[in-house]
Amino acid sequence: MTDDQEARLRRLEARVDRARRALAEAEATAERSVRSLYERERAVDLLQDITAAANSFETPSDAVRHTLERVCGHAGWPVGHAWELDPSGVARSLDLWSIDDHARRAPFVHATRGTTLGQGEGLVGSAALGGEALWVASLAAEPRFLRQRAAEAAGLRAGCWLPITSGPSVLGVMEFFTERQGAPPQELLELLQHAATQLGRSYERQRSSVVLSSALALAVEASKTKSSFLAMMSHEVRTPLNILVGAASVLADDIPDGDPRSDLSAAMEGASRRLLRTIHGILDLAQLSSGGFVRRQELVAVSTLVGDLVEEYRPRAASRGTTLTWSTEAPRSRLPFDEYCLRSAVRELLDNAVRFTQGGQIDVHLRRENAGLCLELRDTGRGMSPEFLPRAEEPFTQEDEGNTRSHEGVGIGLALARQFLQVNNATMTIESRKGRGTIVRITLGYVPGVQGAFDSRPPAPVFTFSVPPGNAPTRR
Repeated sequence: MTDDQEARLRRLEARVDRARRALAEAEATAERSVRSLYERERAVDLLQDITAAANSFETPSDAVRHTLERVCGHAGWPVGHAWELDPSGVARSLDLWSIDDHARRAPFVHATRGTTLGQGEGLVGSAALGGEALWVASLAAEPRFLRQRAAEAAGLRAGCWLPITSGPSVLGVMEFFTERQGAPPQELLELLQHAATQLGRSYERQRSSVVLSSALALAVEASKTKSSFLAMMSHEVRTPLNILVGAASVLADDIPDGDPRSDLSAAMEGASRRLLRTIHGILDLAQLSSGGFVRRQELVAVSTLVGDLVEEYRPRAASRGTTLTWSTEAPRSRLPFDEYCLRSAVRELLDNAVRFTQGGQIDVHLRRENAGLCLELRDTGRGMSPEFLPRAEEPFTQEDEGNTRSHEGVGIGLALARQFLQVNNATMTIESRKGRGTIVRITLGYVPGVQGAFDSRPPAPVFTFSVPPGNAPTRR
């Protein structure tokens, strides 16, 4: 072989060697990329799994136990354990574990179970105060680790502490242990801290849900207690009031016409009846609020019922210089309803309209609407401001409150009307303008399967009744 050929061979061998090295480097790079992609996928799977579990498990303890098992499985660590922190920073063992070999790790479990650590005490306290992941490469050389002998007996040589955080609050600490000394990759610690943060958000959300549920139960119980008290007191006051009303009526019958005492007797009877009606209203409201009201459904002649109530209120409206009109497009209409509820609701609305309308007009109209009826009460009274209207149906609420208010009543009329209608699946809407008046509409729906809800004859003409102020008939 000539010198030239040898030189060419050496150059060829050098090129082949470079190609082999380049191929090896490419294979190594590809292997690292695939491994990195695999680790990232595992990391994403871990985070997604912990987040989903924390949102789906019924209790925080179940979510923490699942997280311990998933982290130990991901990192290959033999032991995981969780602590809970109270608001003062004191940590106590939750006795939640992930353990690969219970017999071998028993000394460490026994040393941990039932332990309580003060604020900032040990590695648990240090991680809680710092709010960040803490890794100890050698447990034997760490003075803050308080369970060294138990860990050595269980074969545990290094560990990691992860605070469970929600915003600025630390709710607990998870600790993990390994048999190998040294530090894990920083990426793993960052991943685990993200997992602990996800767990913390869901942990706090679930713990808040428990607190809210307890508060709601207490509020419901307090409401029932209040309603029971109101019902009892209403009964205790109502019984003697009935006696007073009866006595006032008998006394009025015995007083001759023209006797000055007749005015006093009439005032006493009127005040007693007013107080009795208030007590009746409070009793009804208590029963409706506590769920103790029993509905009795029957076919109700709506037009007749409303017409009777309008007649009942004519004298009072006339005494205030107010014209009260009644018209109906459905004089023979009948709907399934609790008659007491409907009568009470309409009476409350008429009472409000008359009370707050001085020298004006009140129009009550009943019409067919879809498969039901619509009762509309329209007055030209004082009305309500936009600010007060959203609160108008709250019990014991009036726009003019205190000793300066100009109208009687305790502010339960609209609340009663609304609840009487709601228990019968009826609706009520209110429109009002201050100084212009109020419109209240009640929608009474048809209930399928109830026969005779409507007369089958064609709609009757509108009947209108109007009594000018001063000419209202007296009702016996």
